Amino acid sequence: MQCGYTPAIIRLENREEYYRMLNLSTLQDPIPLAEMIASESLITTRLAIAAAKGEALDEPEDLDKELQLLEQKMNAPKLRPMYLKGQRPW
Repeated sequence: MQCGYTPAIIRLENREEYYRMLNLSTLQDPIPLAEMIASESLITTRLAIAAAKGEALDEPEDLDKELQLLEQKMNAPKLRPMYLKGQRPW
């Protein structure tokens, strides 16, 4: 965020590729890692500009993420409320 730049947020779906690029990157060949970080920075900057304009920030995969979270909630074990001794639920 120095010099006013937005951070390069590596999205979760690209995390494995980022780690792979990080491991392969060398001082002699930093280009693949630099290109990936530049790409992620561009996406982050576009989102920041859209947010500043008050535009919707939905991404196409957001619906998939929401459906996955809903499925997890539906499949989670149900918890029953606990009552202190002598209390009644009504």
